[in-house]
Amino acid sequence: MRDVIEILAPTIAFAILFSVVFGFLGYLRYLRYKETIALAERGLLRPEKVRRRRNPRIMLYIGVMALVVGFCLMLVFLLGALLTETEELIGLSIVLGCLPALFGLGLTAVYFVSRWDRARFGDDEEEPVPSGKGS
Repeated sequence: MRDVIEILAPTIAFAILFSVVFGFLGYLRYLRYKETIALAERGLLRPEKVRRRRNPRIMLYIGVMALVVGFCLMLVFLLGALLTETEELIGLSIVLGCLPALFGLGLTAVYFVSRWDRARFGDDEEEPVPSGKGS
């Protein structure tokens, strides 16, 4: 009986959490739908969202920071493993440091590739003009 409770309790807790989160998101979607219908009945249109231009350098900044944090974590964990003289922690320290470092390296690469694409193909994306009321 105790084994069943140990298995069933986390499963039910996860199902309840899953239901609450997606139920809330579904309710928000329903409210947005009702708002759109109410606006349509009055002959109004929902205003379009104006897309802001994002700063492409933010990806470079985050990438470099993740790269530095990854190398620092690797160094700290590696030094801790060497000082305690435990061999199994050495491999773990390299893995824990390489994950954020490789993530940062990937973000930095994406920045440079997208910069090359923007320079080669031009930035032809037009921002939508916000529309007010319907006709």
